[in-house]
Amino acid sequence: MSEEPGVSNEQPSVAVLFFPQAVEAIGGALGGHLRDGEQLGPHVLCRQVNSNGPYFEMTFEGRDGAGNEVEMQVMVPHGYIRLVMSVRGDDSFGFARFRPGGVVPPAVAEATSSAGPASG
Repeated sequence: MSEEPGVSNEQPSVAVLFFPQAVEAIGGALGGHLRDGEQLGPHVLCRQVNSNGPYFEMTFEGRDGAGNEVEMQVMVPHGYIRLVMSVRGDDSFGFARFRPGGVVPPAVAEATSSAGPASG
């Protein structure tokens, strides 16, 4: 299995997608780490995630006030998370179907356009 171009073991490997209500609640706290893809919606690219425990834990590279790289660890309520996706690996999984110019399967497009927050 070969790696996707531009994705190495040192780069983010997991995308954590958020519900719109979660972005309203915590978007400012995530600052420039929150990305908004046309097809994916609001997400953070993480090096590592942990879904065990009372909060969903995300570890990613960030920058401090002086612009130096730092490891950031953020924990959010599980109810904020819409989906977690792999970014590297086999082209049949992860972001492969969502590359710019790619085709989104109709079932995926319909599911993502009508998805709402899970109740519970």
